[in-house]
Amino acid sequence: MLEIKKIDRFLNTYNEKIKAEAEQLKPIKVCEFDMTKKGIKDIPYHKFDYPGIYFIHIKNNALHQTFESWAKEFVASWTHEQYKGKFVPNPKKIRIKQHLKLKSWIPLYIGKSKNISKRISEHIHLEMDQKTYALKLKHRDHLKNDRFKISTIQVDVQNYDWIMPVLEQALRDKYNPIIGRQ
Repeated sequence: MLEIKKIDRFLNTYNEKIKAEAEQLKPIKVCEFDMTKKGIKDIPYHKFDYPGIYFIHIKNNALHQTFESWAKEFVASWTHEQYKGKFVPNPKKIRIKQHLKLKSWIPLYIGKSKNISKRISEHIHLEMDQKTYALKLKHRDHLKNDRFKISTIQVDVQNYDWIMPVLEQALRDKYNPIIGRQ
């Protein structure tokens, strides 16, 4: 058991290094799109066909004076009863409270994937009744007039299953996306 304790201390040191690295990483914008047929069709999936972290932002529609009023309307429509029990992530009050100002782009979701393009496609195209956990953006009527931005950080590492959860959580703590499981 003594060796396990040593390994645990070693891993704690590297977890802290990963968190420090997360502070330095900057997502790279890949594209913007809207929920029209053309907008969805023009998403360049080939540009993010790699492992890493992805960010989905939603554009502030400029109809609100404060983040609080924007968030109240967004949460009400996102959690409408027609979406309950549909394997979709929910808004997180604790993260919503971290946003003090209404910005041009609001961090909606952060995730990790060994194939970002496939995962983004699921977040956009999956039907509400499919049991895969995803945003299912295309099938939310209240988002038809909204604009989205995808940014990524490519992370191609051998120890993906150990590094990526720590990195994802550190970035989630930094950006406070308003929707997510964790």
